[in-house]
This record gives sequence, C-alpha cells and structure tokens, in this order.
Amino acid sequence: EKEAQLQIAALQTSLIHRSRESAIDAMRSTLAHELNQPLAAIAVYVGALRNALTADVLDPAATGEILGAIERCTSRAGSILRDAGRLSATSQRGPSTFDLSDAVRDACQLALADASANLKITYALHSGLLGFGDPIQIQQVVIILARNACEAMEGLERKEIEITATEKAGFAEVSICDCGVGISDDVNGSIFDAFVTTK
Repeated sequence: EKEAQLQIAALQTSLIHRSRESAIDAMRSTLAHELNQPLAAIAVYVGALRNALTADVLDPAATGEILGAIERCTSRAGSILRDAGRLSATSQRGPSTFDLSDAVRDACQLALADASANLKITYALHSGLLGFGDPIQIQQVVIILARNACEAMEGLERKEIEITATEKAGFAEVSICDCGVGISDDVNGSIFDAFVTTK
C-alpha cells in the first residue's frame, strides 16, 4: 500500500511538472504574440518617419503624432515585460502580504492577452484587498483558471469572463466565471480528485 502511495505521489509530481512546462510554453507563446504587436507598430512608425525625412516633407504636427505613437508602443512593450518579469520570478520567497486585486489583474491581463477580440472581460476587484501567501503561486493559479475559462467557451458566440476579488467573512475570495457549458453531473462529484479532467 505504501509503495502504491509512493507511485501515485510520483505520478502526481510528474503531472504537476508537465503542467508547469505546458503553462510556460503557453506563456512564452502569448508573450511573443503580445510583444510582436507594439514592436511591429514601432517599425512602421519609424519607417514613416524615415520616409518623411528622406522626402524632406516633415510636418511638425505629423512628426509629433508619430513620435507619440512610438512612445506609447514602447511603453506598452515595457509594461508587458514588467508583467512577465513579475510572474516569472524564480527566487524562493516566503509568505507575504500583497495587493491581491493588483496581482489578479496583472495575471489575467497576461493570460488573456491573446484572447479573441469578441471576448468580453469584466473586472470587479475590491480596492485595497490584501492577500497573504506567495503572490507568484497565486498568479499561476489565476492564469490557469483564466485560460481554462477561454477554452471552455471555444466555439460559442457569446464569450464573457467576469473576474472578481472581494472580501467575505474575513477571507479574500477570487472568482473567475465564464459562460461555457459547465461541468457535467457525472464529473462534478469527483472534479477535485487526482487526474480527473474534462479535457
């Protein structure tokens, strides 16, 4: 019996490791996709500016607009990298108090960066809500839930996700709700058992 328990524990460890690898691959793809947009826009604006300089038809107002657009794209790319940096921290850290609403918003924005254009995302995050624990681990869970919510609505015309973080009876509660088909009754009773999945 003990040997069987050890084998199950080893399988669970392997499953968790593979899940993390899969999540990392997904995040890498998302990061590349999201960074490609502002970088491509910067290249277009720089090309337009170079053409104007070559043709000697620089208009101060138009030049100001182009430079402003480049600044916004640069700021967007920097913001994406900062979010990714916070989520990919590898240093060991103990439990700490952190702003839970900010952590949830950052994680969801990164997880849903490549979501379809017709996805409606609603945030209801309580201001000043504090969490206690490892914020990186909390964000990893939020990312998985947000991405699962998107997958649950694949093929549906109506796609909505509501993300809430609030206080209930002295505890912090985070909720990520989608409008997918839900979990069938035959799986619902064992959904938290090891290796049970609807995918």
